[in-house]
Amino acid sequence: VNPNLSYTADPLYWREILGISNRKLIVYTGSLTSHQGVSNLIQAMAKVIQRHPYTYLVIAGGSLAHERDDVPNLLQQYNLSENAKYLGMLTFEEVLNLQAAANVLVAPKLDHPVNHAGFSTKLAEYLAMAKPVVVSKVGDVALYLRHGIHAMLCEPGDVDDLVLNIVLLLSDDQLANRIARNGRLLAEEEFGISKNVERIISTLDAVSD
Repeated sequence: VNPNLSYTADPLYWREILGISNRKLIVYTGSLTSHQGVSNLIQAMAKVIQRHPYTYLVIAGGSLAHERDDVPNLLQQYNLSENAKYLGMLTFEEVLNLQAAANVLVAPKLDHPVNHAGFSTKLAEYLAMAKPVVVSKVGDVALYLRHGIHAMLCEPGDVDDLVLNIVLLLSDDQLANRIARNGRLLAEEEFGISKNVERIISTLDAVSD
């Protein structure tokens, strides 16, 4: 993860294009494969807007997998045409601009074998953007992140828990700012380029010995 990317992104780019300058923005970027849990996020959004009517959801990404969420149809099904937008596939720069515009970044992964190991690159990128993150407790997430400190951790597949954690961040600016700051620091310490180079060199030294 390059921690400098968040400083080069334009947080106003997508807000101006979408005409949502004053709305709270929830963002998901990445694969639409079903185990990523985007369908749960859309269901959650339908409940979030009951508490925060001016909240807006933006989803960007795609998937060639057979099992993928049909985002346009799901947004229509949950009557979110006024509160959500699907942007499809974006360039790297466009993704950074979208993440920079967010009030909350969400990674709603499901309890699926694909998610049982590791810590996703997307999550590290989310944290590096210095934005508050809501993420499911899957894989190695809980080994790095503490709930309410570095991110808001929710139960995978639990739409109501996802709603609760999103609403908490939308309702409490101090909490959101603290989590954003702590998440950014953790990204620098654990996932930054220099840190990973050190780990690679250390591993190679150990093997050569």
